[in-house]
Amino acid sequence: MKNRRLLAVLFLLAFAAISRFLPHPPNFSPVTAMVFLSGVLLSHRLAAIALPLFFIFLTDLVIGFYPGQWMVYVAYISVGAIGMLQAGSTSKARYAGTILSSALAFFVVSNLGVWMTGTLYTKDWAGLVSCFTMAIPFFPSTLVSHILFVGVLGAAYQWAMKPMANKLVLKLS
Repeated sequence: MKNRRLLAVLFLLAFAAISRFLPHPPNFSPVTAMVFLSGVLLSHRLAAIALPLFFIFLTDLVIGFYPGQWMVYVAYISVGAIGMLQAGSTSKARYAGTILSSALAFFVVSNLGVWMTGTLYTKDWAGLVSCFTMAIPFFPSTLVSHILFVGVLGAAYQWAMKPMANKLVLKLS
């Protein structure tokens, strides 16, 4: 069962990583959702963080790197850590809270990185406020995709974990 869990998570991580190469609207991607779900689903804490980062790094080798990208990795680590807080809980309110918190954490940490390492904004309070103000229009896409893909990938994981006898089978009459 443990190997099956790991294989299911690895498959979903690979799917999320490959999706980075497909056309998609800005900030609308399953990657952050998969980082969150890795934190929820994998009991080994190092693996829950390292595996998604490894897949993201592999795709970044193709997509390319940019100054300050390390802050995006820090944002992913925070998302995975928040997912770990959800692990084992069945509370729907807590699940909703951790999903929202992880999307907010990604938004805050990644945009803080833009401000800290970029040249678009002055390195003062006004520059920080301007950076976050300019980022606000991107947050709805981040949040909607995060909620959608946590649901879709979570359902795919649940389906993969069910015994074959319980899966929907098309019966021919």
